[in-house]
Amino acid sequence: VVVTRAPIGSIATAPDSVVLAPGDSAPLRPILLDVIGGRLTGIGAGALRFESLVPSVATVTPAGLVRAVAPGDARIRVTGERGSASIPVAVRTPAAGPY
Repeated sequence: VVVTRAPIGSIATAPDSVVLAPGDSAPLRPILLDVIGGRLTGIGAGALRFESLVPSVATVTPAGLVRAVAPGDARIRVTGERGSASIPVAVRTPAAGPY
């Protein structure tokens, strides 16, 4: 028996956007789909590359943990062998509450 892994057709994440306060973090969970839209399982985050396009606003670890650095807008790119996704990240300072 020969088992071959289906190639990655596209990549998405859950959530598909992130809003954080400076200093907070949130995980991105990759969703890998084959070329006909079926969900692929058994492929770890090591098969993917996470990259912050604006690291002065938000950074991301190799495992997909987004960390808010400073207020602003950023994008996290997730890249695999045949696809990529770009996730918007908004870093906002919380409004001061009533005193």
